[in-house]
Amino acid sequence: MKIAYVFNSISFISTEIGENSERSTDAIMEAKELKISEIRYSAAKRRSKQRIQILSGMIFLVCFVMIFPVTQSYTIKNSEINLCTIDESKSIITCNGVDVCDLKNSIEELVKECPHSKKKLEELKIENLSVKSKILQKDWIKTDCITMSKLSLISAKIKNIEDGAFIGDPFKKMESLLLSGTNIGTLNSGTFQGLQSLKKLEINDCTIKKIEEKTLKFVASKLEELHLTKLKSSFPYTPLNLQALTGSVSLPNLVYININENSIKTLESKSFSKVNKKLETLLLNLNKIKEIQCETFKRFKSLMELRLDDNKLTTLKPCIFGDKIIAGLKEDVLTIENNEWQCDCELKWLQILKSDGIIKDSPNCASHDNKPFEDVEFCEHTTDSTDTTDTTDPTDPTDTTETTDPTDTTDTTDPTETTDPTDTTDTTDPTDTTDPTDTTNTTDSAIGIMIIVLSAFGIIIVVGIIALVLINCVFIRR
Repeated sequence: MKIAYVFNSISFISTEIGENSERSTDAIMEAKELKISEIRYSAAKRRSKQRIQILSGMIFLVCFVMIFPVTQSYTIKNSEINLCTIDESKSIITCNGVDVCDLKNSIEELVKECPHSKKKLEELKIENLSVKSKILQKDWIKTDCITMSKLSLISAKIKNIEDGAFIGDPFKKMESLLLSGTNIGTLNSGTFQGLQSLKKLEINDCTIKKIEEKTLKFVASKLEELHLTKLKSSFPYTPLNLQALTGSVSLPNLVYININENSIKTLESKSFSKVNKKLETLLLNLNKIKEIQCETFKRFKSLMELRLDDNKLTTLKPCIFGDKIIAGLKEDVLTIENNEWQCDCELKWLQILKSDGIIKDSPNCASHDNKPFEDVEFCEHTTDSTDTTDTTDPTDPTDTTETTDPTDTTDTTDPTETTDPTDTTDTTDPTDTTDPTDTTNTTDSAIGIMIIVLSAFGIIIVVGIIALVLINCVFIRR
């Protein structure tokens, strides 16, 4: 009995061991299958990611191949659309944001006469000119297809103008030059070389570090108007700089000077010593003038307007004009308000000019609670004081030297100016503020083409996104 019991126990244990071994092998097989499926899933997932990346790269490449030639063709070949436009009725070309290297092609594609003949432009207006070297060098307009009456260079990305930058056929008959919002650097005798026909020079809202002697040497003979306004505060404006412009080279035809809104503090007697005696307009308002030396305005016998308002003047002596000039001053010629006038006997002569109608505005006396000139008693003994001021005639002996100005003999050479055939065209410059009518066609076509390009680009992106979503879904299901 005991033997049978032991035998049964052994058989039972062996049976259990066999069943457990079978279950363990089954579990091992299931684990292996699960591991294999996980490996396959991860491999499939990696393959799907790779395919999506490849597809994304292909879509990006297709978009790049489609868009890049279009952008290149419109920025280089069709530069008249987004860089330069022309108004045929007024002969004005306007460029904005053009690079100096592309300027030649941009202009020549607008000029139908090129290269068989030259087109005469009333104005070439260039805004935001880009120059890699930051220096406006010689031959920066490398085209022989145009001549111009006016050049406007606005907000150019430069730091200096090279000597001779305006030498060339496009500039030979140019009568007006505007430099605005530009860093010019140094002005010297070679800056305006080549502009022998220039009549109007405007430098507005620019940064200038230095003005050297004889800066206007090459434009002096025909220059009629000089505008130097709103210079940056960093500009070291001293009497020497002003003398370098208007006191170092004879300006026989200059009749209009505008040097307002600067930081001038002193006017020396030689500041305008080379200017035409027949100067008509001199604007010096909105400066910081504290002193005007004797004989500064003595040579000007034809003044129609002299503005000294909005400065820091406290007093003036009649010797700044000289007795002969004071006697010949025209009505409403002088503007002197918004200064710090100390109304005393030395300033009595200005009160007389106001009563005679020579002073146009209504100056006030800072020393008398800003009362008008007419309401202030400048001194108790007006007759004695005026006699003392009027007897300051040491300027009379110098009047004889006024007739011996060597540079004024060039005033008789004005007949050379009658040979300028383009003199009447300069009067059309104010029309440059109107938008060209012809540009509407080019801009409309440009807008239409750009809409088509952007639409195609958008469709490509949408199709690409849908394809990515579908591919991702397919691979995830697998």
